[in-house]
Amino acid sequence: MAPETAESLRMSSLAVSFPAEDEPGDTPDDAVDVAPVVVQLLRRPRWQTRAECRGQRVEMFIPDRGGPSARAKQLCARCTVRAECLKFALAIPDLVGYWAGTNERERRRLRAERRRRLRERAAS
Repeated sequence: MAPETAESLRMSSLAVSFPAEDEPGDTPDDAVDVAPVVVQLLRRPRWQTRAECRGQRVEMFIPDRGGPSARAKQLCARCTVRAECLKFALAIPDLVGYWAGTNERERRRLRAERRRRLRERAAS
């Protein structure tokens, strides 16, 4: 393994230590340095662990412009957490790729429709 790869994957344990409640802000001596990638994984929404796309290559969901997207849409169509995924994707405007079977353009349109409905409700 190349040194830069080994360094980027360096991690001694997945265990994480937290300060005792009676000592806020203190870092215990036995705290483990957790790799940033692990922290990102731990912060992911729980529903992502049940998603059909779990374990699939990211490239499938971020195709080149005009590239194939049928496989991504097929996975999304049968996914049990599609509603949660769409809610997540709509909340992050700069999210790229296919989420809940929608691409960026489709999500922009959904956001615009939602804003329009909210304005109509407020006006009535």
